[in-house]
Amino acid sequence: MSEKILTNAVEAISQHQALTQQINVVQVDLEELPDITQEKLSFDIFSSAIAISNLILRSGKLLFTNTAQELKINWLFIRRDITMSIVPGLLFTITALVNYPPTSLVHAISILAGSLIYFWLCITSFCISNQITDIEEDKINKPDRPLVQGIISYGGAQIRGYIFMMLFTAVAWWLGVIEWAILWQFSFIAHNNFGGAKHWMTKNVFSGFGIMSEMGAAWQIVAPISPVVWLWLVILCSTCITLISVQDFRDIPGDKAIGRNTFPLVFGEDLSRILVSICFLAYPLLIHLCLMMPAGNTLVVMLWDIALFLLSCIIAVRLLVLRSYAADHKTYLLFTGWYCLLLTSSIFILRV
Repeated sequence: MSEKILTNAVEAISQHQALTQQINVVQVDLEELPDITQEKLSFDIFSSAIAISNLILRSGKLLFTNTAQELKINWLFIRRDITMSIVPGLLFTITALVNYPPTSLVHAISILAGSLIYFWLCITSFCISNQITDIEEDKINKPDRPLVQGIISYGGAQIRGYIFMMLFTAVAWWLGVIEWAILWQFSFIAHNNFGGAKHWMTKNVFSGFGIMSEMGAAWQIVAPISPVVWLWLVILCSTCITLISVQDFRDIPGDKAIGRNTFPLVFGEDLSRILVSICFLAYPLLIHLCLMMPAGNTLVVMLWDIALFLLSCIIAVRLLVLRSYAADHKTYLLFTGWYCLLLTSSIFILRV
């Protein structure tokens, strides 16, 4: 009997030890479970971080590609007109800064940056509007433009035109030159969309108003417009009205094809070349009397007079002698250089 009790006790002890061992195993497994979950969670976070990084990289690459493409399209729209818009605008803004010195370098840079943005939006809005309405002419005269090449669709150009028009208006309001922006918009809308470019007189007049609106804004970004500055604006406007026909000689084939009555097509190419050449020879005298003489008979004034007159003579001779499309295009570029030279002289001559 005692042996049986002893045997039962031993068996009970053995069962207790086995149960205790199983419980310990389960406890070990439970202790290891959080570590496994932690490892899985860490792996998921690492994988998500890689995915997000790849998404950011792809988005950045796409943004860079699209931005580069838009800048290329913008360049194709405006590249022929920079020397009649952005460069002159910045030059006249610099003239205003010379007369009204900024309070600091940062102030000067901010004014020039605002001027640069304004004239970039200014010429882009014009060029898109102009090229939308002149596709048939551009196929003959300027086949490298984006609409003719098919780089951008007609609808895409319209959307960009609306966007740039709104941005231009907003920036003009921010810079305090909204009245000049409205004059600019009126001039190029009348020129491009309401037949102003169809006849040489309205074409030249609206171009002159455009020049006045550009230079008025360039000065007013810095300071109010004084009587002396108004005189410069009037002379610049009349200069454009009188001399801008120099661009029409290279465009005769396309203008004739679409029925546009430019100066050479109305008065004949030979007579028109003579008349425009005479204007180029006469205008330096008008500039001297109205713009240079008020600064006094100084060496600086004389040097600018000579430079403008010599370049005018070169342009006049080229108009009479060199008559190919390539030559007429270079002559027009010389005219834009002459115009920029005149505005460069204002930095040294114009004082309010």
